[in-house]
Amino acid sequence: MKNFTILTLIILCLISCSKESSIEVTDDSRKFNPNAENCYTPVDLIAGQNYTAGIVSYQVSNGELIVTYSTTGGWEIDATHLYVGSCDEIPTNRPGNPRVGQFPYKSTEENGTTEVVWNIPVSEFPDCGCIAAHAELNLNGNQEETGWASGEQLPGNSWAMFFDYCVSDCL
Repeated sequence: MKNFTILTLIILCLISCSKESSIEVTDDSRKFNPNAENCYTPVDLIAGQNYTAGIVSYQVSNGELIVTYSTTGGWEIDATHLYVGSCDEIPTNRPGNPRVGQFPYKSTEENGTTEVVWNIPVSEFPDCGCIAAHAELNLNGNQEETGWASGEQLPGNSWAMFFDYCVSDCL
């Protein structure tokens, strides 16, 4: 009976424990550049933590956020996963690692794809928040790597990254 009570308490604690967001934006270089035409802001697309595989660019034009993944040097895009919204709502598991399969914008690409463009109406997300851009990449059809748009590291034990934005800075 004692073991059953302890097990029940552990299960209740696990069910009732809530995840608190600890994402704090501190790097101003990752914001949209309001002085650039359409606030165009490119950041490196990092593959496997060690390789620059291209860029992910962000801009605001005609009421849309335009996110473009572009690879170089033989890197190809197999899939993309994109989150734009409140920093507190980036889909993560309990340790804080992202759940890219739950990102609202996702695609699977054909072999040889080197560019993917997302056009998202600015009405679909808050004026200010975070962007997390993930890609599944391969080098010349051989080496497979995870890719992230360069930014600040998400909480958790992965190397996933995000950065902040404010659309109103660009309008």
